[in-house]
Amino acid sequence: MKFNSYVCVAVFAIFLAVVSPALAESIECSSGTPTSIPVTEGASVTLTASPDSSEYTYDWNVGNALTVTAGGDGNYVTFVVPACDATGDWDVQLVMNPTGNSAEACKDTCLYTVKCGGLCGCPSITDACIADSTTWTYDCSNSPESLFYEWWVSTDAATTPVVANPLTWGTKQVADDRVYTPSPTWTGFNVPTDIDPVTHTWVTFIVRQDTNHDGTPDKVIKFCPPEDVVLYFNPSTSMDSVIS
Repeated sequence: MKFNSYVCVAVFAIFLAVVSPALAESIECSSGTPTSIPVTEGASVTLTASPDSSEYTYDWNVGNALTVTAGGDGNYVTFVVPACDATGDWDVQLVMNPTGNSAEACKDTCLYTVKCGGLCGCPSITDACIADSTTWTYDCSNSPESLFYEWWVSTDAATTPVVANPLTWGTKQVADDRVYTPSPTWTGFNVPTDIDPVTHTWVTFIVRQDTNHDGTPDKVIKFCPPEDVVLYFNPSTSMDSVIS
């Protein structure tokens, strides 16, 4: 596309949408009915307009619900998607025009609707005998890589962890992994013994988002119901005999 200061031509924008975890794909620009962009809650999304030139002005409007983490003043914008709410979608608009000429004939308006889809259900966290190797897995193929998948353990059996009070969550045993295999010594748990062969420990799977884009998760996207995990001791039995 070419233009000069004497000739005004219509702007045509094409987007490359980078929606974690999907690969980038081209999506058409629509100035009438918004085009849907399906994403998973908590995803980091980058929209890139083409052509990219300092001779164009890019006016992005993503609203307040989507947190912009990069761009927004050039040909791209990156934002994070919150947890799906009742409506589950948000509008994004780009108005693009040659710099210095804002006539309607020289503008192209692109409208998109970010359609929010929820994460998968919670993992199955089962009781265990301490002699067995145990692994719990969050199986969710469409879960964004930009999220943090955490496993928390609390030995305070009398206090159920609640989302509103992180102090009740206990100790974070896994900082970011969909799989949790407790150590052979069951570090962080109320470990049963020969005189106390049955114990209870809270295990909570939590998915959080880094809204500040500083590498530290700060917002809960998914808080699974805490599981009261029962651990059982593996006794080594001996027997005395008395013959009379």
